[in-house]
Amino acid sequence: MGWDLQLTADGDLPIRQVLITGDALTAQRIKVRYQQYAGDWILDVGQGLPWITWLGKKTSLETMSPTLRTVLATTPGVDTVTDWTSKQSGFTFTFTGSATLVEGGSVSFQIGPSIPINGAGYSVEMFFGAA
Repeated sequence: MGWDLQLTADGDLPIRQVLITGDALTAQRIKVRYQQYAGDWILDVGQGLPWITWLGKKTSLETMSPTLRTVLATTPGVDTVTDWTSKQSGFTFTFTGSATLVEGGSVSFQIGPSIPINGAGYSVEMFFGAA
C-alpha cells in the first residue's frame, strides 16, 4: 500500500518525522484530499476541491455532495463507503461519512463550518475506529 510522512494536526511536516502506513496512511490521505483547494498545487492546478467557488457562489448541496463522496470512494486504501450524509441549514453545509478501509479498519469524519482562517472556512474533523 505504501508509506508517507505523518503530518501534524495542522497538516505540516513535523520536526521529528514519523513514517505511517496502513489505516493511518489512508486516513491522512482522506483528510489531505478534502483540505486541498483547487489550484493549490502549482504542478497541477486542476487538483483539489473548488471550495472557494462552491462557497462563493452558494453552490447547492446536490452539487457538492456527490463530488465529496467520490473523493472518499476513490481515495487509495478505501474499500467501501459505509455511510454518507449531507445536511444544509441556510448557507451552512455539513457532510458526514464513514468507510471501511482495505487494511481492515474504519474511518469516520465530518466536514463542516469552522472559523474562517484558511479561505473558505471549512474544516475536516476525523474520528477513527475499528471495523
